[in-house]
Amino acid sequence: ADKRVRAEVDAAVDRVRMVEISKMRMEEHQQYQAELAAAKEEMERLNFRRLETMREKEAQFNAKVAQREREMELQGYAHRQRLLSEMEVMRQRDAASRKAAEDAREAAARGEARLKELRGQLEERLREADRLRKAHEVERERER
Repeated sequence: ADKRVRAEVDAAVDRVRMVEISKMRMEEHQQYQAELAAAKEEMERLNFRRLETMREKEAQFNAKVAQREREMELQGYAHRQRLLSEMEVMRQRDAASRKAAEDAREAAARGEARLKELRGQLEERLREADRLRKAHEVERERER
């Protein structure tokens, strides 16, 4: 009977041991699952933060690109305006130079005409003076 009781006690101890081992395994499994879930949650949180950081950097980059594009457009516009202004100044200078050249040609032509007129008058006066001198000489010859 002792053997039988002992066998029953051993069997009961084995059952308790098996139940306890099973409980421990279950608890370890639950603890592992909880740690795994916590690690997964932490990883998801880190990934979300990284994603948010990347989105912020992308937004900042896009803002910088847009700002640079605006600056380049403004610089291009200012450059075009400067070129247009310089071209207008050059057109005005060209027109002024052409007018000055035309005015100089007209003044030279008027000067030539006036010079020709004065030469004609001078020649006429010289002829008149020569005629008067000859007439005066003729008169002097008569008086002698």
